[in-house]
Amino acid sequence: MAITCKINGVEHGLRWDWQIQQRSYQRTTLTMNTMDDVLNILIGQTVEIFDNSTKIFSGIIKTRNVFGEHKLECNLEVHDNNSKADKRRVNAVVTSMTVSTAISTHIAPILAEEGVTLGIIDCPITITRDVWRFYKISECLDRMKALQPEYIWYIDIDNKLHFRPKSQLPTVTIDSSFLFTNFTYSQDMDNYFNSLYVLGNSVRTSLQTYELLTPLADGTTRTFVCRFPLSNEPVTLETYNGSTWSTVPETDIGINGLDSGKKWYWSYNSNSLTQDSAETVLPAGNAVRLHYYGLRPLVMKNENLAEISNRQALEGGSGIYDQLQEIGGLDDLSQATQYISSVLGQYSELCDQISFTTLSFIDIYSNIVFNLPYYGIANMKMLVDSVTISQSVVEGVDRVRYQVKCIDSATFGGWESYFYDIIKNQRKFTLNEADILLEIKGVNENISIDTNIWLNAYDGTALPQTLPFILGGANEEVIINE
Repeated sequence: MAITCKINGVEHGLRWDWQIQQRSYQRTTLTMNTMDDVLNILIGQTVEIFDNSTKIFSGIIKTRNVFGEHKLECNLEVHDNNSKADKRRVNAVVTSMTVSTAISTHIAPILAEEGVTLGIIDCPITITRDVWRFYKISECLDRMKALQPEYIWYIDIDNKLHFRPKSQLPTVTIDSSFLFTNFTYSQDMDNYFNSLYVLGNSVRTSLQTYELLTPLADGTTRTFVCRFPLSNEPVTLETYNGSTWSTVPETDIGINGLDSGKKWYWSYNSNSLTQDSAETVLPAGNAVRLHYYGLRPLVMKNENLAEISNRQALEGGSGIYDQLQEIGGLDDLSQATQYISSVLGQYSELCDQISFTTLSFIDIYSNIVFNLPYYGIANMKMLVDSVTISQSVVEGVDRVRYQVKCIDSATFGGWESYFYDIIKNQRKFTLNEADILLEIKGVNENISIDTNIWLNAYDGTALPQTLPFILGGANEEVIINE
């Protein structure tokens, strides 16, 4: 039989109705039934599917259902190795670092604990600034990928993480000599737009210099207000005594509600700067001024003028197709511009799709070049968007059938809609200078306690009072779980 299944390296029988559903930027899922050694099949074990000697799937058991009266049977749902990027989270601020460096620095050490090694990591794009506030590794990879639509990430069947241009993926050529059936070529503009409005929470302003805070000192006020909410600790804080300006040392400035023993306090996303109550209040005629980076609402618009002109010539009217996106957490204007430009470039083209069925192995991470003059297609390069793999009987022989959907690389797969959801739903929080991570770890500690224990008790009059306390039994051992 050409089709074999291994669970934790042991070959198992496989019912004919198994199916692998692959979709770009979604977790590939294998559903299958087996009756072999059912009770030893457990959640978390590895499952591999082979088409003759070619491994076509590798993943981890996520769901297990055992049933049957006369003969036990096990139904499994298995997720591919990409799911390992969903298990762990990253807490980091990435600044002025290439994507490749960010992966090797912050992501690779964590994935190594899950048995994942680095494959092809080739992305020299620089991340201006990004905040990973306990995001899943998969979300961090998604965010970096969104900086440039040309790139793709995945963990392959050999547990290697790849982050590289789509153009570098293996290429399959399909022409009249390639055996396929059920061929369909279609076009649509369901996700098309050429004008993009973006609303966001806030981005950093340019450096605000010599801004005089309000109100002026009056001998009573300790809280002074600046124009923009603060994005980080003030660059310089100065006070005026009626004749000269003096710079407050950085060591005398702290985070409100977190630090103590400082002279001045600030808070992220707050316009207020507060003098410590223990300090002498500034008398009337004094003043406070700041050099600082603030936060302001993000409102941007970008257009693909060439595509608007093209649509206008074809359709008449304005040729404009508007789209609105709301994005939270992008606090750097340069990064926001990178993201918006890449999204607009990706969606301001019509979507070409091709689907077909074949018995030849097609990897989900492939480029396909179509050269089929009969359909009016010449050297059209496309990416594989989805593959459904199942068993088929051809001339009495069990074969693997691949139902393939391809889409042009410019409007790849509708994946960015998924990324928008991550941006809108997950990125409402921004890690900033005021955040502190407190990591609590459980420790099993063995403690030997002698027979006699003395407790010091306080009766309100004198200290200490020593009370003998008998635990019972010599050298008792107590396990304390902290």
